[in-house]
Amino acid sequence: MRKINVSKIKRYGLGIVLYAIWINIGSAIDHPMERLQRPNTLFFMLATMVLLLLYVYYMARIVHLIFYSRSSVFAVFNQRLLRYRRLFFLSLALAAPTATQLLLLSAILSQHKGYGIFNTYFERDFWVFFVPMLLYGIYLYRHPQKALFTFKRVDQLEECKDRLEVHNALLMQRKLELRQENELLMMDMEQVRSAIRNLEQRQDELLVQRESLLTANTKLRRQEKLLQEQMNQLLDLQQDLAEEISLLHERMNNPALPDRKLLAAWLDQRSMPALLAYIRELDVGWTRADNCELPLHRLVCCYRKNRCFFICNIHGEKQMVPDREGQILTASDWMLKVNSSTYVNMLFCDNQLLKYKGSSDSGRGRMVRLNAAVRTSIEAVMPVAELNKLLEVSRRSREKFYSFWEHRNLLKLDESGLFLKFRIDEGEKSSS
Repeated sequence: MRKINVSKIKRYGLGIVLYAIWINIGSAIDHPMERLQRPNTLFFMLATMVLLLLYVYYMARIVHLIFYSRSSVFAVFNQRLLRYRRLFFLSLALAAPTATQLLLLSAILSQHKGYGIFNTYFERDFWVFFVPMLLYGIYLYRHPQKALFTFKRVDQLEECKDRLEVHNALLMQRKLELRQENELLMMDMEQVRSAIRNLEQRQDELLVQRESLLTANTKLRRQEKLLQEQMNQLLDLQQDLAEEISLLHERMNNPALPDRKLLAAWLDQRSMPALLAYIRELDVGWTRADNCELPLHRLVCCYRKNRCFFICNIHGEKQMVPDREGQILTASDWMLKVNSSTYVNMLFCDNQLLKYKGSSDSGRGRMVRLNAAVRTSIEAVMPVAELNKLLEVSRRSREKFYSFWEHRNLLKLDESGLFLKFRIDEGEKSSS
């Protein structure tokens, strides 16, 4: 059930009574008793109150139609012509009461001669009626819920409106919260995008590193293959050397051979002539090599010329060797570097240096003194000046030469290294 607002009824009742008195007094406000003492004043006041109550009812109905009605006509009007709603409301709310008031007064004034609406009422009492009615219409437009009469559960609509306003406030608050959450999500999205860009850059870097690692892996595999080949060659050389050492031990254990004392002299006293004589006994006849391999004890010197390695054997023959074999030769402990390009096999040398006049060092040149038999064999096929040039010892190498002959350094020498074989290029022999 709808609640009856008693205070609203009291306010409206008081207002209607005062408004009716105000309309009937009209322009005679300066001498009101003259009109109040007329015989029909009470009747006109009661009739005016009834009319005002009807006007209030009519205006409440207009308020309901415009503000609360679900009619499609007013719904379209509120959607499309909202800015003209005030003018439309005031026109509807004031047109009927004003027209009714004018018709009734026109009928009443027509019974009196000399009185009419346009020459009497509009000049004096019309504005007394119209201005309060206009103000009441403006008040209802601003506060439609203050109307005296309600229709079709307007009070419930008001309650719904209040709930909707509360709900709207909650929705607005939720909208702000969602906007803040959206901003946070945008920040998170930007961070995710930044992380994705960083991951893409890192992925590119990893791809570059992967390519470099694959390239390095390929190089390492090639080096591994090369090292495997070198290892196989070293194993072959080791096997050949083991066979030579085995043969040497067999000869050492044979009492019929006279070289056991020579080897003992080398092992005990580090006598280089004894080691040379021992190896000469093993290499009977000093025969020349007929194959492509030559043991180190047949090599006198090795030198580098025009970026190639050449060797000179005990027969004076010069032969070119591959770079790899040349590097192995020059790395041997038995080969001593005597100048910028020549390495001499110390097996064939004495521990003293000889002076010679062909040196470019102003008569102070020194050269290695070879074993007499070996030097004679070489001089038979090589000019003496060229041989002396090869055997010349530079100033920087003299200290190394004398240091080689110290007993502590001789103890470090391994005689088995003299049996190491290396390849030679048979097509590059020269006797010059």
